[in-house]
Amino acid sequence: MQQQQRRLKERSSSSAPGEDAHISMMVFRIGIPDIKQTKCLRFNPDATVWKAKQQVLCSLTESLRDVLNYGLFQPATDGHDAKFLEEERLLKEYPQSFEKGVPYLEFRYKTRVYKQTNLDEKQLAKLHTKASLKKFMDYIQTSAVDKMVKFMDKGLDPNFQDSDTGETPLSLAVQCEPSGGEAIRVLVEGGAHIDFRSKDGLTPVHKAVRGHRHTALLALLSLGASLTTRTEGG
Repeated sequence: MQQQQRRLKERSSSSAPGEDAHISMMVFRIGIPDIKQTKCLRFNPDATVWKAKQQVLCSLTESLRDVLNYGLFQPATDGHDAKFLEEERLLKEYPQSFEKGVPYLEFRYKTRVYKQTNLDEKQLAKLHTKASLKKFMDYIQTSAVDKMVKFMDKGLDPNFQDSDTGETPLSLAVQCEPSGGEAIRVLVEGGAHIDFRSKDGLTPVHKAVRGHRHTALLALLSLGASLTTRTEGG
């Protein structure tokens, strides 16, 4: 993981904010819950969220596990739902409130963003045991879409890497044509991040392109995936 972060830092250092001093910069407070830190950073509003994320990575003094699956998260405020910012969009496309001072974002591991407030923590814990997650992956493999939906309706978070294969629910669904399109749709509707990476650092789009999974690729693009999503190498 440290090597992964180092490579990301080396690539993003060439686009440091100092080179764009003439551009009006945006200042954010960035909370990083996993290492209990908060930083104030300046970002170019015309840069993508991906570039802003790399800038946060450059500022880290501690390594984070599976860092490519971290994202910039906007907590719920003033009637707006909490969400992770889409990495291919420009930072300025996300309006910020300055009423309470410097706008605040979090740099955190991508998880399902629940709309329900009355979640049963015990039920959630049962859903996320190794055995339950294996069963969920089996449902994807056998195209048991109805059973997948039931698991997610109970609160399962479909953003995880299989402990044996390193695949994610979405990356597995991509490889399960011809039924993959329907599985992809219900996974995204159930809270799966469309750019959540498997253990090899690839997104579902990368897997679809490399495996020539045409139906799956069209399904991903129709749900908002981007063909310009970066690999670990840039």
